[in-house]
Amino acid sequence: MKTKYLLFGVAILAFVMVVFLVLGDSDSQKRYVEQVEKDRKNREEIFKNSPESPIAKKDSFAGLKYFPVNPDFRLKAKFEKIKGNPRYALQMTQSDAEQYVKFGYARFSYQNKNYQVLLLHKPGDKYLFFPFTDASNGKTTYEAGRYINNVPFPKTEEIILDFNYATNPYCVYNAEYTCPIPPKENRLAFAIEAGEKKYK
Repeated sequence: MKTKYLLFGVAILAFVMVVFLVLGDSDSQKRYVEQVEKDRKNREEIFKNSPESPIAKKDSFAGLKYFPVNPDFRLKAKFEKIKGNPRYALQMTQSDAEQYVKFGYARFSYQNKNYQVLLLHKPGDKYLFFPFTDASNGKTTYEAGRYINNVPFPKTEEIILDFNYATNPYCVYNAEYTCPIPPKENRLAFAIEAGEKKYK
């Protein structure tokens, strides 16, 4: 009889722990979504009012469009540092190539397929730079690709590629800007319906 009650108690405890983990994870995702939405509002405020905005005529600014925040597009990747910090001449849309550093590779799996992308760093920047193209370009997103400008420097062999923070290059909003062209290493075969949409 004692064994029966003991097993019952263990089962109840296990159930409570599972519920706690699920609810905890749900709460964490809610906070994550709220933070991304807050960052998007801050970015729109900058575009609307800041003198550093790429929008030349702010009175005609129509606002920015995004996909709903999707935590599934916050991908964990294995990071491999490139030794020697080799220079990389990144082609621009309207000017000579700009010098970056080939910082490392990020490897991840999506829908049972493996991918490897190149992460760049411009000396002096606080974050790594990830310009990319994907299968949504020309349909729901900008034709020439998008960027993730805020990839944190990895402290371990794991790195996060958060496509909810994918944004358009400034030349989308103003033809006077010259923008980096995503390298061929970062051409992704699947559609990334996360981050910023086409600007109209």
